[in-house]
Amino acid sequence: MRRRVFILGGLLSFCSYFTGFSQRIELSPILIERIRYLTIFLEEMKSNELEGVPFGYCEKVVDYFSEIELRERNLFGVQQDLSIRGANFENNFVYLNGAKVNDPQTGHFSLQIPLTEFDLEKVTIDGSSLQVAFHLKKPQREGIQLKSSWGQHSLWEEAFSINFPLKEIKNRISFEHKISSGSKQDTDFKLHNLVYYALLNEEENNWEFLFGWQKKDFGADSFYSSFYPHQEEHIDQKFFQLKTEMGIHSFSFSNNLYFRHHRDKFVLNRHDPSFYTNFHTTYVWGDEFLFKIFSGLDFLTGIFKEKITSTRLGRHSRIKKELTFRFTPQLRSNLLSQLDLSLLHCQGYGLNHSFSSRWEYSIGDASKIGLSVHRLLRYPSFTELYYFSPVNRGNTSLEEEKIYSLEFSFSHKVEKNIFTKLSIFFRKHKDAIDWVKNNLSSPWEAKNLGKLEVEGGGFTLKINPWGEKLRSIRFSYTYLHSPKASYSYSKYVFDSLQHKFVSQWKLSLFGWNLNLLGKFNKPYRRNSYVLWDLKLEKNFFSNLKFFIEGTNIFNQNYYEMVEIKGNSRWYKIGVKVNF
Repeated sequence: MRRRVFILGGLLSFCSYFTGFSQRIELSPILIERIRYLTIFLEEMKSNELEGVPFGYCEKVVDYFSEIELRERNLFGVQQDLSIRGANFENNFVYLNGAKVNDPQTGHFSLQIPLTEFDLEKVTIDGSSLQVAFHLKKPQREGIQLKSSWGQHSLWEEAFSINFPLKEIKNRISFEHKISSGSKQDTDFKLHNLVYYALLNEEENNWEFLFGWQKKDFGADSFYSSFYPHQEEHIDQKFFQLKTEMGIHSFSFSNNLYFRHHRDKFVLNRHDPSFYTNFHTTYVWGDEFLFKIFSGLDFLTGIFKEKITSTRLGRHSRIKKELTFRFTPQLRSNLLSQLDLSLLHCQGYGLNHSFSSRWEYSIGDASKIGLSVHRLLRYPSFTELYYFSPVNRGNTSLEEEKIYSLEFSFSHKVEKNIFTKLSIFFRKHKDAIDWVKNNLSSPWEAKNLGKLEVEGGGFTLKINPWGEKLRSIRFSYTYLHSPKASYSYSKYVFDSLQHKFVSQWKLSLFGWNLNLLGKFNKPYRRNSYVLWDLKLEKNFFSNLKFFIEGTNIFNQNYYEMVEIKGNSRWYKIGVKVNF
């Protein structure tokens, strides 16, 4: 009976395409999972590497990839803007356990991930398709983890994670709380994350349920405007997901059903809330079916709804749908390929399409060559469409942005000790969207800029192991060619990094493990700066770990945006216990 219900649900999802097409702004969320065999295009950081990353919050991890620019208005996951290979925060696609969690109001909220560090298995970056994906650890039948830390600026962190069984269902509950007075005025914060994850495996059938709750209350000094340094923000987010996978002989299918509710209260002057206060609430529903019909042929359908209720933007909603055919032909044993063709429809924009083609050729056991081609779509956010104020003007006539990307990659591995990778990429944006103006006194306007072209390349070098004391080193570098600005002032598109170099040194000294990470950043039109983070840890007994973490340890003075100063040095110490 259960199988019949899911088959019926799949047929209903398929039939919905004949009553009104819709969108999916790019490749399927399953994409990151399916391309795990096409490894040349991915950069990833797994759980054993995440243990050594300073400051242990999920969003921070992406900053240690050279392809990523992460603009942090504050530390500890308060709020971050994500840029992959120079694409601004609205252009990137963020996935949590296979579900796209981009916020339809604004990309400022897309990288708010309702997870604790106990829940994260790995993070993968796919620069060619502008994707970052957060993968969850599977719950275990038992196990408890506790963590507590204290630091500068009255920082206090408490977290725990409990794994337990309920008959055949594996469960995990994780919770964390962070509070601080902030490194400067109006940067105080109080953060909460609560996660429940359940997993049931029955032969060929898998069931997953995920609930994430996130609450943030913080001072937002100069977050959106340097003219108003005393801003304040309150965020409440709930995320529900139910995933099922079922197999019947050679036929199988999976369903990914999710719901995201995000509430934001923004106060322009926390000392006078009546001056300007906005309330925004967004709702995102998604339901995707993946059918594996024949060997090498998959069929994906999806329907999504986005809705906003806002004191500033009004009430709006739109429905998106997607129909995707995926081919993974087995041409030769050393040649892997994946071809995706999607028909997309977004309410108000009509029928469109996207595609991707990936090829990976192995030369012996050590070398690989890869080629990827993509056509992606991104639709204007509700803020770009409907936000109007004395200094910002939305534009209801905005066209969707088309993104074309091409990447060539080569990787080589020397046994298990040395790995190198080189890549060259090209990206063209048609009808690119940004907030621009030609006169300093004029308001910002959301406009389609026309064509933008981005060219660049990068390399990665990993050496592991190096020796008993120097356990491993990693270098990565990404270069971007500056696009030509078509307006005198741009908020986001023309203000990105031209060079980013990341180095990571893992050492063992007198029983202590040291992870030292350096980041050299050179924006196009601002001064370069170098930031160093560290984590020092030592195991006592078999289940007790003591650690010291620091970010910007040399207290570099820098600007992450024009007129927006970056974060100063911050240290903390703590203990972690496993049972």
